[in-house]
Amino acid sequence: MLFAASPVFAEGPATAIEDQKDRESYSIGYQVGLSMKSDGVEVNFEKLIEGLQHAIDGKEPLLSTDEMKRLIVDLRKRAREVQMKKIQEQIVSNAQESEKFLDENGKKEGVKTTESGLQYKVLKEGDGPSPKPEDFVKVNYLGTFTDGTEFDSSFAKGEPQTFQTDGVIKGWTEALQMMKAGSKWQIFVPPHLAYGRGGLGQRIPPNKVLVFELELLSIEKGDKAAGQTGAQTVQTGTDRKMNLMGEIAKAEHGYIIRSKQGNVLSEIFTILNPDPEKLAEFVKSEKTVPIEVRIVSGDNVEIVKLDGKEYR
Repeated sequence: MLFAASPVFAEGPATAIEDQKDRESYSIGYQVGLSMKSDGVEVNFEKLIEGLQHAIDGKEPLLSTDEMKRLIVDLRKRAREVQMKKIQEQIVSNAQESEKFLDENGKKEGVKTTESGLQYKVLKEGDGPSPKPEDFVKVNYLGTFTDGTEFDSSFAKGEPQTFQTDGVIKGWTEALQMMKAGSKWQIFVPPHLAYGRGGLGQRIPPNKVLVFELELLSIEKGDKAAGQTGAQTVQTGTDRKMNLMGEIAKAEHGYIIRSKQGNVLSEIFTILNPDPEKLAEFVKSEKTVPIEVRIVSGDNVEIVKLDGKEYR
């Protein structure tokens, strides 16, 4: 969770549709429905089916091509406006909810608050060393929202996870450097030390406090870990690349990538090497294009290729 990753579809109930064509047809309809729901689009299903049938049968459309293009452009604009309004409302309400939680939580017995606003409670104190920013740590963790809903866990992955101390969200980086190997803490990460007002796609809403039970199992010095090969190479951050489909957009804090699965928003990444001149046409067109990125840390990335072309 602490590193950006592509979402997976949840395992659903066994299908009752036997015919292959019927299953494919249902799948197409379901994906279109998800996209419409995500965009907040309301339709007349009778006319939707009529339009599909006319296009498949090769009939003349009831509206001119120019009018349909204009209608679709206007519909997309309205859908974006509705979506942005919902996001802004969520940003404000979640910020208020998070502020109230942290204010009350900070008064509880055993909870300490650092200068940055990070809150923590020591569950077990270890006696080993503390990691430095460049060191690698092996940890077990359980991540939940303040209502107890789990969103990530090393236990769900079946084994402890290894991260670079400064390659994760700010709240983790701060907490890890205060912990000693063998310690187990409960940490309460304010939004500005986690994913902030941008959230993380559909998995982490904006301005959410994240609660972790974090156990620091062991530490490996950065210089030693960087020289290893095999599985450790993935964790060094030197060449972790990812291919995705997404839109380039201008946000309050800079340029971002809105990654998509089909037409549904799945992740948001911050671009660390923005070139306004190269990105301008993609921001304006709002096209979904293939993008190759290098993951720097968390949801922070550098663009390697954009729309099939070398970025630099």
